[in-house]
Amino acid sequence: MEKTTEIGVHKITPVFYDHSERTIIKPERFEKIIESAMKQSLKTYKPILALEAYFSEFMKRYEDINTTKCIAHCQDSPKVSLKSVVQPGQDILILIGPKGDFSYK
Repeated sequence: MEKTTEIGVHKITPVFYDHSERTIIKPERFEKIIESAMKQSLKTYKPILALEAYFSEFMKRYEDINTTKCIAHCQDSPKVSLKSVVQPGQDILILIGPKGDFSYK
């Protein structure tokens, strides 16, 4: 929450994965973290904290949206930098997995 707020994201959606450590989201706590990060980084924009979702449900919400989608993962495969993919002003969806990374079923 803190780092994404500091870099200026528009919307944060907590997503549950197979390897998620947390299974309960406390929105009040996340809102406090976001507000603290705003003050610390002098950001004037507060990101939207969306309702949490499970991974498959989340992907269905965004499958028809025309935006660049990226997944940050630890799998041993070729990686592409965001800088080479994203253009200024372009919308982008970035998924960042849990500590145990994504499950690859």
